[in-house]
Amino acid sequence: MKSAMENALNQSKKHPSIIAMGALAMWILLSMIIADQVLTAQVEAQVDIESVALEKQADTVTEAVRQNLKQLHGIARVAAHDDVVLMALAKHDVNSIPVAMSAEQRKNIWVKDPRLLASSKQLAEIAEALSAEVVYVMDAGGNCIASSNFEKSDTFIGANFAQRDYFKMASNGKSGYQYAVGKVSNIPGLYFSFPVVRDGRIIGVVAAKLNVQNLSYWINQSEAFVSDKYGVIILAGDKTLEMRALPGSSISALSEAERLARYRRSDFMRIEVGQWQNPALPQLKYFAHENMPLLISNRYIDGEDIGIHVEKHLPAVVNFARDRIRLFFILVLLGIAIIAGIRFLILFAGKRDALKVVQREALERLHQLVDRVPGMVYEYKLRPDGSSCFPFASEAIRDIYRLSPEEVRDDASKVFAILHPDDAAGMLASIQASAHGLTVWRYEYRVRFEEGVEHWMLGNALPERQEDGSVLWHGFITEITEQKNIETELRLKDFALNATANAVVITDTDGRVEWGNKAFTALSGYTLSEAGGELLDELDRSGTVFRETLKQVIASREIWIGEHLNRDKEGSLYWEEMSIAPVVSDNDEVTHCVVAKQNISERKAMERDLRKAKEEMQRLLDTMTEGAYAVDALGNCIFVNRAFLEMLGYADASEVIGRKIHDLIHHAHADGRPYPSEECQITLVRETRQSVNVANEVFWRKDGTALPVEYWARPMVMDGVVVGVMATFIDITQRMLAQQEQIRMSGQLLSQNRLLMDYQEHIKEEETTARDFIRQFSALDKINDPLVQFMLKPAENFSGDMIAFARTPDNRLHVLLADSAGHGLTAALAVIPITQPFYQMTAKGFDIPAIAQEMNRRVRDYLPLPRYVACMLLSLDTEAQTIQVWNGGCPAVLMLSQDGETVLHRFQSKHLPMGVVKPENFNALVEHLNYEGGPSQLLICTDGATEMMSAHSGSDGYDELLSKFKQCQKENLFDGLVEVLGREIFNKEQLDDIAMVVLQCPSEDENPSMDQNISSFENDFQREFISSGYEQRGEPLWECQITLTASQLKRLDVVPFLVSVTSQIDGEKTNSKVFLVLSELFNNALDHGVLKLSSALKHQAEDMEAYYDEREKRMEKLVQGKVEMHLEKFRSDAGYLMKIHFKDSGEGFDFAALEKISYSNAQKYRHGRGIPLLEGICNALQYLGNGSEVIAYLELPVP
Repeated sequence: MKSAMENALNQSKKHPSIIAMGALAMWILLSMIIADQVLTAQVEAQVDIESVALEKQADTVTEAVRQNLKQLHGIARVAAHDDVVLMALAKHDVNSIPVAMSAEQRKNIWVKDPRLLASSKQLAEIAEALSAEVVYVMDAGGNCIASSNFEKSDTFIGANFAQRDYFKMASNGKSGYQYAVGKVSNIPGLYFSFPVVRDGRIIGVVAAKLNVQNLSYWINQSEAFVSDKYGVIILAGDKTLEMRALPGSSISALSEAERLARYRRSDFMRIEVGQWQNPALPQLKYFAHENMPLLISNRYIDGEDIGIHVEKHLPAVVNFARDRIRLFFILVLLGIAIIAGIRFLILFAGKRDALKVVQREALERLHQLVDRVPGMVYEYKLRPDGSSCFPFASEAIRDIYRLSPEEVRDDASKVFAILHPDDAAGMLASIQASAHGLTVWRYEYRVRFEEGVEHWMLGNALPERQEDGSVLWHGFITEITEQKNIETELRLKDFALNATANAVVITDTDGRVEWGNKAFTALSGYTLSEAGGELLDELDRSGTVFRETLKQVIASREIWIGEHLNRDKEGSLYWEEMSIAPVVSDNDEVTHCVVAKQNISERKAMERDLRKAKEEMQRLLDTMTEGAYAVDALGNCIFVNRAFLEMLGYADASEVIGRKIHDLIHHAHADGRPYPSEECQITLVRETRQSVNVANEVFWRKDGTALPVEYWARPMVMDGVVVGVMATFIDITQRMLAQQEQIRMSGQLLSQNRLLMDYQEHIKEEETTARDFIRQFSALDKINDPLVQFMLKPAENFSGDMIAFARTPDNRLHVLLADSAGHGLTAALAVIPITQPFYQMTAKGFDIPAIAQEMNRRVRDYLPLPRYVACMLLSLDTEAQTIQVWNGGCPAVLMLSQDGETVLHRFQSKHLPMGVVKPENFNALVEHLNYEGGPSQLLICTDGATEMMSAHSGSDGYDELLSKFKQCQKENLFDGLVEVLGREIFNKEQLDDIAMVVLQCPSEDENPSMDQNISSFENDFQREFISSGYEQRGEPLWECQITLTASQLKRLDVVPFLVSVTSQIDGEKTNSKVFLVLSELFNNALDHGVLKLSSALKHQAEDMEAYYDEREKRMEKLVQGKVEMHLEKFRSDAGYLMKIHFKDSGEGFDFAALEKISYSNAQKYRHGRGIPLLEGICNALQYLGNGSEVIAYLELPVP
């Protein structure tokens, strides 16, 4: 091996030039690769940093522009709902404008119109408050009738904008938007419009203009420009770009006339955008007219047809080829020097060891330089004595430090002299630390040149200790000023977001919080660490409202703005205004959402209080019989009440508001002489600050006639300044006529009194006849029921309220309370048609639904439309302790405790009054209630009583009535209520008829036991069951067989039908025992047999409603089933014997196992009473077959 190495060395000595040339060629190739890779990596890193910063900058500019545009949309929307604007458009007749009238003529007329001038002033206030250039109103024909710039010579008033896109869009009921050069001002601007709607019809359009230059602040903050929907640049920081067309623009789709109307020009130079020549950087573009590499970020604002384009020029990339060549030559020269040195050592070094050392050092130095070539490549040496130098520095030092390599080769003090004073100490300390531990040195610092310019630098170096004790660093330094500026800008934006008063939250598409500013923590109570990763709607406990809204925003790509009630971390409620904006990526995917929130609780409270105060004031003043109005300091009317409009003949306040009130109603004396404003007593109040009372002047009506008035005027003072005058007046026409007619009427008074007395006598006679007629139908004088107490107090001589009571054959108490619309004789006659069916059908045993159905039919047939009758029908069964109520338009029926202090139940009105609904659509369903326990009472009133009590305090009439009953300390409910109502009638005017009924609902203990009642029905003979049934004598006197199928069972009220049959056959009223037996047998056959309802459903009192609901459902679905009835009547020893035979199609029941219990024992259940009742009433009761067939025998006395 030794000889081989010696041979190689000898060969190298023989051919040194060949070896050197080969090494040089390899080094040149390597230098080219290194220079290209290093510079490409450096440029790519810079482009990536600039791209990230550009995207953030584009987001910031776009959001700022979007917020400005949203505000402009809101201005048009706010103005479109302004009362003054609505009034101006409502009174403006677009059809009255002559076709030939010029814009200048229209302007001269409309600028002077007081109503339109008031609208213009209101628009000026809106424009100033909301920072809009111009806000203006157009009628349905596109004519501008009012504008915020009404005082300027180039005002929009009179101009026609019907051909503008924004006007057409708003005329179609949509929010409009358009970029255009001003038709009047010739200033380019963005126009936003909103329709003005009245009574469902678009009567005009409100538009707001923003001059495009007002967006320059955001555009000039960066290299940016704005394009419209046709791809034309309408605003740019670089003015040479404005009015040029972007690649792919659709401007050619517009006709020349359309381009001239929109832009005031027809030709547009296109901007040519190309790909920069470096294929490694595809994101770099260039404008053909600049040939400068740049980055472009494009954003488009949804719904606005606006494009935001932010560009960033990268001049440093232009120097890429130059820097690559420079680095290449540096490396080549360095390689040549190293190869020459190696060749020198090979040629002249005599010893092998020396040659190896030289080769190793050269190669190591070469590797160190190759690894650290980007930026300024250097060697820095720190000597043991503390001095330092740069043994090697590339030419880049001239750009970095503005020094030559020769100036720092022996002494580095010039470099330290230009260090920023704040960074010098830290940099020296970092060098010492690196030298002490031989660690990699990396440090960011600033240098300051003589003109005060500062640059940021980033240094990297690797140290090694030398034999003489010095430390040598090999490294590179690059300038990072631009990167630092970007970081500073990002910090400022982050600070701005945290400093804003509104809460800002960034969520993912699922609504999970990713970031929130300090205002979010202050608003919600959650810190970012607590809220991060959580669903925003779970934090504020708003349910799914936020999540559903978020889905809509993501789907529509549109900003949502709304208000809703929220909760903070502590659970406190607050109102917030919230906007949700989607963040859309370049591939058109929503990646995040930005949620902005603002606490508006105080604003909502103020709005609520102001609205309430305004409504209360308007309501209070409208109740005045005196006319009232108010004027401001200029004499313009700002308020009128209802009496003012009625007395002076105006239909609406809009005819008066905003006009000079003196010129309108007080311009002349009664004799027609002019009444100057400066002499007017009301006008002088503003100057004297003294109230006046004048009783000898006139106000002028709308129709030109004079109205004699007495008026009072008082100054309105605020903070010591008179801001207006409040005036009230009364019509003294009658007073004046009375004074004029007093003498003439005194002569006629005696004769008129005589005629009046005769007329009164005639009226009394007619009233007596009518009262007797009504009494016959109401039969109130015949009511004598121990459970009933009632009061009827008409507002006039006759009452439109009606009270009726009757008992059914089975002793149920039926109650009717009717209230006809109005009062007096007409109202009293209206309730007569319903009394006859009530008494007749109750006597026949009909239930409440059938009676209600017939009463509604009578009202529809007999009363003229649109009269109707509010009714309440009630059935009280004290034996079964059940209540049924049909309430149509009457106040609720209250079930009260026996002391009247506790409301146990309310039977609310669930139906329309009688006569409103056609018979085929009438709903006769009743509300059922079983009451148990101690005794209770039912309180029934018409609205005359409840409304009188509610007018006292604004509360529920029943609550006020019962509250005052407790105060009067009466033991009896009826007596106490009569006293309360009597006091109310005495203290105030009775405006309506009053009817009140108190019903006692006795407990089970207070009712006579059913066993005792039943025993009175029994006779002396023994009941016995024989094969042929109860013993009967001879042939039947009559018999009747009826079979009813499903269709008849659903339609007929069967029990009254059977009672009617028996009574007509016998020619006399049906015995009550027969009614009870027929009722129980039929109900059992239908409910338990055909409908298969279980009695257990009625186990509890509260179950009765469910039982009847289920019964109704099964009746509706009934398609098959039948009940067979066979009635026979025989003679017997005691008189007559009734045989009643029922058979149903049901499954029957086990009657053999039925426990023989008395009715009194069955009282503890809500079911099972029927059979004990029948056993008590009937002389014999026999069940046959499976229990679906029953025969009852009933002994009847001779009438």
